[in-house]
Amino acid sequence: MATVIILIILYSLSRLIKTRNLPLVTIAVNSGSIGRNNMATGNKSKNARRLKSMHDYLHTKVEEAEAVRESDRSANGKMELQTLKKQKLALKDKLKG
Repeated sequence: MATVIILIILYSLSRLIKTRNLPLVTIAVNSGSIGRNNMATGNKSKNARRLKSMHDYLHTKVEEAEAVRESDRSANGKMELQTLKKQKLALKDKLKG
């Protein structure tokens, strides 16, 4: 279910990116223990670190979009901001998973 939601978000974001000529960012999400520590070493898996860095990237993009949204109140700006926030939340949920 979460994979389907992420794919829908990615599809809508890719359409938005194509209309605005923005760089496309993809998110690879695996099922399983993403955010859990490795019991032997206490280190997070490579995939968990990748998701965390993607979450940090989206956090920065959301802040930028919110700053732009203060001056640009168009529907496209709102849709872009909502899409970024949904992606960020999906990654956060997957990390806690």
